[in-house]
Amino acid sequence: MSNSKTTRVNPWVPAVVLGVVAILFAFYAAQTQSEAAAKIKELESQVNQCELQARRSKEEYEQKIEQAHEAVAAARRASEVQPAVKKK
Repeated sequence: MSNSKTTRVNPWVPAVVLGVVAILFAFYAAQTQSEAAAKIKELESQVNQCELQARRSKEEYEQKIEQAHEAVAAARRASEVQPAVKKK
């Protein structure tokens, strides 16, 4: 006969260890998810700021084009009026 003793592990120990590991993993996943959500919000904010700046730049560009068209039209009107004045 052998004198070896076998140690029996309480059947609850593996379940508890797995439960603790699962809880830790869930906390890690939640932390990672909240960090990702914060990063997404930050990027969305940056996109919104870029869109707003692009709209403003577009409006300024369109205003400058309109002013240039008005200046050209005024110059044409002035050139049409000047010869008539000189003929008198």
